[in-house]
Amino acid sequence: ATSSANGLVYVAFNNAFVGSPAIGITFSADDSGTYYKLFNNTSSQFDIGIYNSSNQLIQKTFSYIATGYGKKD
Repeated sequence: ATSSANGLVYVAFNNAFVGSPAIGITFSADDSGTYYKLFNNTSSQFDIGIYNSSNQLIQKTFSYIATGYGKKD
């Protein structure tokens, strides 16, 4: 599990994929309207922001899974 701050969180993969992977995000949505956005999804990293129903970045613990193919040298 990773914790988001009141801003975008940078997540780097230990091993880069050949192409951009599919990213799955889970977190506990305590309030109705909580959502996330992914930015800059590349073969080696992505950024995430978690927002409340007022569209403000919030701090939230989340988990992710990245599914792709290959490994960049």
